[in-house]
Amino acid sequence: MRIGLGKTEGGEESILTRGEDTRFQTIPRRDWTVRRTIGGSKYAFSIVDDFTRKGWIKTAARKSQMTEFAKDVLKELKSLEYSTKFVRCDNAGENPTPLKKVCSDFGAQMELTAPYTPRMNGVVERRLPILVTRANAAMMTAGLNDEAKARLWGEAMNYQNDTENMTRDTPETLFYIKTPLN
Repeated sequence: MRIGLGKTEGGEESILTRGEDTRFQTIPRRDWTVRRTIGGSKYAFSIVDDFTRKGWIKTAARKSQMTEFAKDVLKELKSLEYSTKFVRCDNAGENPTPLKKVCSDFGAQMELTAPYTPRMNGVVERRLPILVTRANAAMMTAGLNDEAKARLWGEAMNYQNDTENMTRDTPETLFYIKTPLN
């Protein structure tokens, strides 16, 4: 199994909002995610299996919590008798040593992509903006005010990740070799 690990900070993507002329406008997310979520999170981490596209997501207050998230997912995969061969991660300047240790503990090889080349870790790097966009759309449809959007973006992303895993047959069916409702 080959998985990709990615992260996003509240403020890297854009949201769509209705302007006075009812056409959609793009507004930087920085404008509404300066505050942390209700749980105190500022970052979202995602792991996606390259084959099945099954994804795991976690929001956290610090980037250093990414290693613990990766460890938890690798532990879950091992308990399901999946062997992870590679963990691909961007080389964005964080210290990769703790993550390398976690990978070696689980028998996985860590692949660092070249800096500033998200296309090399394409599956997970594309999934994060998709989840952000869907979360924004859901919050806008719900009619949440800006304060609520800023505090609930992490929960909205978790919901969208779960929906992505279950609505298409591919991730859940390929990962568990059965449908999620059976």
